[in-house]
Amino acid sequence: MTLPVSYEKTPSYGSAISKIRPDCVWIIYENDLSTLEWASENSLPKPSDDDILAEYNSQMADYNARQYQRDRQPEYPDLKSQLDMLYHDIKDNKLDSGTWIAAVEAVKTKYPKS
Repeated sequence: MTLPVSYEKTPSYGSAISKIRPDCVWIIYENDLSTLEWASENSLPKPSDDDILAEYNSQMADYNARQYQRDRQPEYPDLKSQLDMLYHDIKDNKLDSGTWIAAVEAVKTKYPKS
């Protein structure tokens, strides 16, 4: 059994607006900030473009800082293989030097945290 690769959504102006005004109704087309339409029933005012851009940039910085996680995920052995490696490493008393730690360390070395 292989665990599915999680697909993290790339930040957008929409995700930034949702973070700033979580309970408001709005629409934006093709991630184009100039197309933002703010619903009249909102009790809060439309956020400024500067506020939206600041939140978007914050989300992008966080997303980019986790790139190593997205790179690592498909490189790790599947869960069944990892459990088998761990079983044999435990039986052989090689948790610090066995096949599992070697496989995981190889991926972590290939894609460091920066």
